[in-house]
Amino acid sequence: MADNAVLDGIRLLASLMATDRFRVHRSCKGFVDEAPGYSWDEKAAEKGEDAPVKVADHSLDAVRYALATTRALWQRRLRPPAAR
Repeated sequence: MADNAVLDGIRLLASLMATDRFRVHRSCKGFVDEAPGYSWDEKAAEKGEDAPVKVADHSLDAVRYALATTRALWQRRLRPPAAR
């Protein structure tokens, strides 16, 4: 079973990106290269579990960890999600 802190961090990053409140500059090569390959473990999903496949995700992990551990510092400054 996946660590809930990891899942919460993934959801946080995904939410920020989906609402255009987190952007990645093209110079962040590791993140840009890793993001398209990020996927969920199909065998875990068959058991009803959410678990990311842990392959070539060092940059994504670093961003997830940085966001999660510094959230109290930046969250109150975050603008509301853009209206769509």
